[in-house]
Amino acid sequence: MVNRKQLVRGPLTTVALLMLLAGCGSDEVSRSTDRGGSSGGGTEDTGTSSDSSDDAQITIDTGAGGDTEADTGTTDTAVADTGTTDTGGGTFDYGDPDPVPAYSGGACPTFASGTNDINSSGDARDFRLFLPANPAGAPILFLWHGLGDSADNFARGMGASDIARQYGAIVVVPSMAPGGGLLGPIWSFPSSLGGAPAEQDLTLFDDILGCADGQYDIDNRRVYSAGFSAGAIWTTYLTMNRAGLLASTAIFSGGVNAQLTFPYASSDYPLPVFMSHGGSTDSFNGILQFMPMMMDLSEGLATDGHFGLLCTHTEGHTITNDIVLSGFDFIFRNEWGTGTSPLSTDGIPASYPSTCAVVQAP
Repeated sequence: MVNRKQLVRGPLTTVALLMLLAGCGSDEVSRSTDRGGSSGGGTEDTGTSSDSSDDAQITIDTGAGGDTEADTGTTDTAVADTGTTDTGGGTFDYGDPDPVPAYSGGACPTFASGTNDINSSGDARDFRLFLPANPAGAPILFLWHGLGDSADNFARGMGASDIARQYGAIVVVPSMAPGGGLLGPIWSFPSSLGGAPAEQDLTLFDDILGCADGQYDIDNRRVYSAGFSAGAIWTTYLTMNRAGLLASTAIFSGGVNAQLTFPYASSDYPLPVFMSHGGSTDSFNGILQFMPMMMDLSEGLATDGHFGLLCTHTEGHTITNDIVLSGFDFIFRNEWGTGTSPLSTDGIPASYPSTCAVVQAP
């Protein structure tokens, strides 16, 4: 079994991660939600750890036999219509999420587990689909890989099949389109880095979501997105531009940069956001510095009334196992339409890294 501290790293690529240990999140205590200010606490270590092979194998240790579902410490997540909510950043009228977009390509293709093809924005795109035992009415999670990575590798590294089983969720892992921006193929969004056309992947998100809803009647109050590096920058963009659809997001080394990515912009609604960065060595070839990008994002979200949890580590441009486990536990606790997280009253679970702290508005 891979040690929880073992890391696999590479420039803007995913990490091989031990996923979904049984009982993750079940040992929950009410901690103080402010562990030392808005930065997430702790002094950043500028040192780096040694690299591991990108081809490292992992063993999924669920701690139980068969398909026994882990106890995530959550209970029935059904939330009544809360009507009008004041989250501190303004008053928002919650009713139902925005309507799921209609497929732009006409008649939806039929989805199945494995590799799927879809025509979106006039282009042939593909994605990996992982289904729970009963996908009807299930929540849905989009996972977005980093630059130079692949959907297959990212799905393995993030344990997509185990997420589907443990959380009863539909998991979608799209492939980045060829061509693109400053750094080569990259998720398309209006920025110095984004590929062209700028709205290509926003339409892809809408198209997959619309067709998945048509086939599986997904739980529209439980739509999630997560990504690492370039996929985290893209998830940042979705957080700002699809808040009417998303219940929660997890951003592992992404964020905003007014010069190189895009500036912070307020979303239509606040939503709970899990964030992480790897300290002062979390960068891509000196071009992107993810620590300040994540700090700018977290301060903007807190000012606008989003519930933001920031977890830090000192391993540079990668994700540690405990942080990724905590990130998925965090997002699946949330439903659209509350504007906050159960952690705002329950406290931070004991299983989360000690560096995790609720972000405070500056």
